[in-house]
Amino acid sequence: MKKLTVHLQKLNGPYRDFVLRCLISLVAGHCIVVHGAKYNLFNIVQVKGYYPSMLSSALIAFCLVMVVYAYTIYLDQKLPYAKFWLKRIVWQILLGIIGVSLLAIALATAYFYINAQTHRLVNYWIYDFPVIFAFIVGLNMYYAGLYLIGLRKQLEIEVQQLLRINRTQKLNLVQQINSSDKELGIDPDDIAFIYTKAQEYHVVHLNQKKFLWFKNMKESLKQLPKDDFYLINQSCIIHRAIILDYTAISSRRFLLKLK
Repeated sequence: MKKLTVHLQKLNGPYRDFVLRCLISLVAGHCIVVHGAKYNLFNIVQVKGYYPSMLSSALIAFCLVMVVYAYTIYLDQKLPYAKFWLKRIVWQILLGIIGVSLLAIALATAYFYINAQTHRLVNYWIYDFPVIFAFIVGLNMYYAGLYLIGLRKQLEIEVQQLLRINRTQKLNLVQQINSSDKELGIDPDDIAFIYTKAQEYHVVHLNQKKFLWFKNMKESLKQLPKDDFYLINQSCIIHRAIILDYTAISSRRFLLKLK
């Protein structure tokens, strides 16, 4: 049982879709057989020769699916879309579409020769091959879509990791600030103003040095000298030392002239 599980995991591969590949092959085999036929689904399964033809077509379709899959895995390793998108598209077309289309022609030709049905080659080129070509293109687009979905998930994971790292760094900086403000150059006597930007708090010193600040306006006002700092609006606290002059522009508004 364990060996069977390991074998199935290998068949699943990076895209983990072996069962879906089998189902796609069966559906494709059926579609090729009934393509252009004047029968409904119930009647076609009663036609003599349907099952051998369908299984043969499904086997060929499975070969095509597996070759597209193998090419895709190979190109994912050698030319990932994220780094070499143009080269990848070119090689995906050459190998995954043109190469697999040639294989489909070779397999169909061999099938007709083995079954002494070479007269069907004309109809194959006219009616069947366009459908098979569309099927091959669809397979390549399917795996390209899965790659992009996987890439997006990976980017989301990396962004979340960066955010966690950033939060950890900020927390460490908060601890440093709380334990040793003056070692970091954050001395309340030297603060020119504190402001918010992009949901972050910043402090600017009289010597123009700038640091992140990890206290909101209410907490800052409680810890700063009341006679020296003013909350001029909800997003800015300033030191009176940087105010040169002011002019009343309305009953409740003033224009400040700062250093």
